[in-house]
Amino acid sequence: MNDASERDLWTANKYASGPPTDSGKSRMHNLRRSNRNGTSTIATTNEDKSTALAESFFPPPPPHPSIPQTCYPKPPDFFHYFTRLQIRKTALSLDAYKAPGPDSIPNIVWKKCIDTLINHLYFLFRAIFELEIYPEEWEKSITVVLRKPGKPSYEEPKAYRPIALLNTIGKLF
Repeated sequence: MNDASERDLWTANKYASGPPTDSGKSRMHNLRRSNRNGTSTIATTNEDKSTALAESFFPPPPPHPSIPQTCYPKPPDFFHYFTRLQIRKTALSLDAYKAPGPDSIPNIVWKKCIDTLINHLYFLFRAIFELEIYPEEWEKSITVVLRKPGKPSYEEPKAYRPIALLNTIGKLF
């Protein structure tokens, strides 16, 4: 993600927010999937390619994960809400042209309109803490698959990387 340029993310957003279609100019190569028995198959359909990428991005967990016995400290009895100044500084520090997520609100909106929105955001963020409810819409994301640069072959699922586009208001929060 650190190597992705703003142009890459805007392009990814364009593909992710466009209507689902198979008539685009660019297509993903057929992918070689390694099976557990040592053989390999070629993923040619979108469904098979999606499965191959998902298996590459999200390998199964180890069979018997070891969970250490830990003792967490007691949380403090005090809590300080976000201040308007903190919200404003965070909004102004956002990268203006990062690709937005499902809400389609670019960061430039938060940067340019923060003076108008600051009171609304302050009370909204405060209510989230007081009611202990995080909006489900903010949890949604779009995952875009991009090629890793400089790979000798794009027939392997590991030659691609996922980019998660999150709702910008959730990131601001």
